[in-house]
Amino acid sequence: MRARYISLISLKYLLRYRKRYRFLFLALAFGFAVIITIGSVTKGVSENLYLNAQSHYAGDIVFLGLDGSESRSLYYRRINPETRNAVYQTLRESKVDVERIAERTLFNDDANIFFAGESLFLRYLHGVDWKNEAPYFEKLRYAVPPAAAFNEDSIIISVLAAQQLRVKQGDSVLIEMENRFGQKNTQTFNVEALINDSSLFGLYKAYISKAALNSLLGFDEEDCSSIGIFLKKRSGIKKDLIALHSILQEKIQSAPLVFTSAEFRAERQKEWEGIKVFLLTMPVYLSELYQLIEAVNLLAYFLYAVMFVIILVSAGVTYRLILHERERELGTMMSIGFSSAGMAFLLGMEALFLGSVSILAGFIFARIITAAFTFIPFYKLPGFEILLSGGKLGAVFDPLAIMVSIVAVYLVLFIAVSFPVREKICSPLRDMLSGGVKG
Repeated sequence: MRARYISLISLKYLLRYRKRYRFLFLALAFGFAVIITIGSVTKGVSENLYLNAQSHYAGDIVFLGLDGSESRSLYYRRINPETRNAVYQTLRESKVDVERIAERTLFNDDANIFFAGESLFLRYLHGVDWKNEAPYFEKLRYAVPPAAAFNEDSIIISVLAAQQLRVKQGDSVLIEMENRFGQKNTQTFNVEALINDSSLFGLYKAYISKAALNSLLGFDEEDCSSIGIFLKKRSGIKKDLIALHSILQEKIQSAPLVFTSAEFRAERQKEWEGIKVFLLTMPVYLSELYQLIEAVNLLAYFLYAVMFVIILVSAGVTYRLILHERERELGTMMSIGFSSAGMAFLLGMEALFLGSVSILAGFIFARIITAAFTFIPFYKLPGFEILLSGGKLGAVFDPLAIMVSIVAVYLVLFIAVSFPVREKICSPLRDMLSGGVKG
């Protein structure tokens, strides 16, 4: 009951002296808003990058097969039926919690696409199972959506590629590429849809059926290039990766685990016979971008430290001034029965209420700032699309990170307040009643 009574008094005093607390309130609210905004935007950028890479490479963990049987075959990504069976047996034995699996045939060596005398190099040509990956293609951002179901003669190309070729939905284009035996193969496809993807992944990209691409490459019908697995929970991805690799290497020829693009390139430079399987995660494909994000995170930590120093100094100076003005009042309260512990509790509750209101205001301010970011056309910046979602810069508010930030703000606030409070309530009562004038 006494604690409740003192809490009500502290709230009353906070309201009474609200004008004096205004500067500290603004410092706390602004500092917390900056901390939450930086953290949520950084988290959002990381998440967007991951999801864009996950979409492009079709999986959280990707089994990629490279055929080294012939010197020229090092450039071909291939998983034959024997290797495919070993991969699926590995998945069953590992008991990794898989949500879905996507098999794709890949050709990333500049296939030529022709239309009405115009030609273009396709940086990425992906052969997909239209039926198995239907949920993926339903979620793509289409500039021109498909008018009918996809079939063996369908092709999806990016808007930029379509503009350069002057092609539109319903036109027929010719794909020319070199198969794994060094022969030129061609096939005609009907443009079924155009995707609106201006990221590094989508500028010169096209999708055709896996069967059609297998035929163009001279692969067998059951061959593919990659088997990507989408996990139900990404939190244990490293543990799942190690478990899968330990089982797979006992069954077929597999490469050591690699964690950066440089390690991946180094392994690919080695010579081997037959098909070797690499287990890859998104940071391997995009290690340079992840290093850039890590650098941004370090900058964010520095800004966090600056904000906390500002909060610490602002709170310490403001409380010292306020307590000096209220010295007679505090002395009067102690003279009528308030103990030093009671006064410390009362002033501590004032800081708690002030911190709570400031944090709430700061969080609202952070939401407004991050919402405003969605109206900034970041997609116009070259290459920035890979960090966006739907052409917008998103923010991810991580509950755990927000809770840690709240605790940190309270901790810094109470540390700053504790010194002037302790100094004041430990002063002689006579000095407090005289307003700090020592007699």
